[in-house]
Amino acid sequence: MHILLKSLLRENDEKHMEWRADWLKRHKATYTDDNRLIAYHGTPSKNISGIKKNGFRQGTYFSLRPEYSKRIASTYHDMPEDKITVLTVALPLDAIDFISSDIMSLRNIGFDETIV
Repeated sequence: MHILLKSLLRENDEKHMEWRADWLKRHKATYTDDNRLIAYHGTPSKNISGIKKNGFRQGTYFSLRPEYSKRIASTYHDMPEDKITVLTVALPLDAIDFISSDIMSLRNIGFDETIV
């Protein structure tokens, strides 16, 4: 998995950067004033304090739709959706890439980097 993640973001690959821009446009992405991507992360409510303390690990999934984040987390953690909290985050563009219609962190992201 680590090798795959390293190969996803190709900063000097012009075609990949064009593909990323197209992906963001097609998915109607929104941004903060400082150009961070607004996204959502679903997690069991008990995990919130750990995320605030340690941030998001490399390989964490995010979505542009809060309902998708809730559903993904509910399925992944095998728990009802009412036990899932959806966080709104502002992701640094240099820390993420896109897989199908999902977003994945390429590096650890401190929680302070994601505050909207």
